[in-house]
Amino acid sequence: MKPIRNLPPAVLAALLAATPALAQTPAPNEPVGPAPEATAAPRPDEQAAQAPVAQAPVAQATVAQAPAAQPAVQPGAAQPPAAGAAQPGTQVLVGGVTVEGQEFESDPETGLITVSGDARAFRGTDEIRATRLIMNPRTRQLTAEGNVVIRQGGQELRGTRATYNFDERQGQIDTITLALNDYFIRADQILLKPGPVYQARRARITTCGLERPHYEVYSRVVDIIPDQRFTAQNIGVDLAGLRLATLPSFSRSLRPREGDETESLYPRVGYDNRNGFFLEKDFTLRRDAPVWLDANVRLATSRDPSGGFLAGTAGRTQFVGALFYRDDADNQRSRFLQVSRLPEVGVVWRPNDRAAPGRFLPHQVGGVGFPNFLERSRSWRLAAELSAGFFRQHRGEDNRAEGDSRNGSRLKAQAQAVLPLLKLGPVSLNGLRLMVRQNVYDTGEAFSVFGTGIGKHFRTGNWRFGVDRLDQFTAGTTPFLFDDVELRQEWRPRVEYHTRNFNFSYFARVRGERGGLYDQVFAVSKLFHCIEPRLTYRARRNQISLEVRIAGLSGFNRSSPVGEPRTSEPVDTTHILNPTVDHEERPR
Repeated sequence: MKPIRNLPPAVLAALLAATPALAQTPAPNEPVGPAPEATAAPRPDEQAAQAPVAQAPVAQATVAQAPAAQPAVQPGAAQPPAAGAAQPGTQVLVGGVTVEGQEFESDPETGLITVSGDARAFRGTDEIRATRLIMNPRTRQLTAEGNVVIRQGGQELRGTRATYNFDERQGQIDTITLALNDYFIRADQILLKPGPVYQARRARITTCGLERPHYEVYSRVVDIIPDQRFTAQNIGVDLAGLRLATLPSFSRSLRPREGDETESLYPRVGYDNRNGFFLEKDFTLRRDAPVWLDANVRLATSRDPSGGFLAGTAGRTQFVGALFYRDDADNQRSRFLQVSRLPEVGVVWRPNDRAAPGRFLPHQVGGVGFPNFLERSRSWRLAAELSAGFFRQHRGEDNRAEGDSRNGSRLKAQAQAVLPLLKLGPVSLNGLRLMVRQNVYDTGEAFSVFGTGIGKHFRTGNWRFGVDRLDQFTAGTTPFLFDDVELRQEWRPRVEYHTRNFNFSYFARVRGERGGLYDQVFAVSKLFHCIEPRLTYRARRNQISLEVRIAGLSGFNRSSPVGEPRTSEPVDTTHILNPTVDHEERPR
């Protein structure tokens, strides 16, 4: 039997009323609930997919009541025009799902209803739009075809075909493009689940909005929790159509301003007089509870290889550890001084619930800092550490006695506090820092450090200027040069220039006792749509390095600046040495 075309409203109402579990007339003041589950298995063409929907205002047209039936219609609707005329924006309430369109067709053999002409169905925050909707009144599953738009929980998905079940809030959408913050995800299919939670099949991910992206990450399965995180398994990275790397997993945060503690895809390349040419790469080995694990490797032409493993747990109280051969020392009074941690372990309490593998508190007050987005905060940020380890100090460039190679054990207790913004009446200062640490060694020696810092920073247009004053006071003796401080008093002037696609920064360390430059650092980067090379020069080490970053793929927050120890958390100088550290806050 042929389908009935351009169904008049009165006839449609009668069909709806005659279908079991299709149109139910609710009692007065009683909300319409979902119909009972159908016991018969749906036909293949009746399968429906879930999709997210935001309720949009629609024209309030009505379906006229048939003489022998009471169909479910929108309350308070006006009288319909004469039967037989196609009505724009006609609405029908089917088991709590509002269906709207300009043309309704019904197939008496299958019971399926086809809606076309601005076709739309919605319930609550779930909505589906398409060129054509095919609905099974018995199960309330929809098949959407042509220019499909699904909205679910505030998320919008677009594809060519979809199926959706409003009762179960599950389904699938085919040939889809999904935008999540800075990421674009194209997939052959996405499965929709309550939450909403998505699973993309045969997906390509990029932050490059070009029709032909500079790079793409391919994965067979991507699990997505909107506004939280996505994780891809067994990925391949393609640049300009060429496969560059294969990784076991790839995960990124979708939360605003949350840094990704993951490695850059490409190694840092550099040169200095001591190492010669070198390559350095950070690796993410594990990003799951209870322990996160990172690794670092550096290969140089004129020096022994260096590298190690960094571990840590999440939460405000974190257990951290490092097993590292020839890490850069915190103190560079003897240039290129290195230290091996064999191992170093400890417990760190800090205002951060994200795991920071191997990150101990900084040894000097100049490393105490805060994230850029908290620069207007008037709340103290506190941190403390208790750690112990066995160390091997490796001679640096100078021949001073305290810089000789030597072994020994150390127990360290440290506390620090920082106030991002200090108001003194009409005057405001920045970065009030306090630090105290006590070291005890297996030689019987003890060494104490107390440090203070304060600065003034201001912005004008794309420029940012600042100067900091740091003072450190010591007592006792230490057998290790890497445990001592570099400068007792110092000034740190800085200047930065940032635009959407270009960044430049300069910062200097000036001796406070007698003046004179101790170190200077220049950094410049340029964003070419989604690829950003960054060039850095450190004057004291006479070291130049190049790093190529891909927006959305390179982890900017946790990578130490070149020439800095991997085991100390780079906070104060990160936004100077890594101009793009706040990449999630900069406009794109």
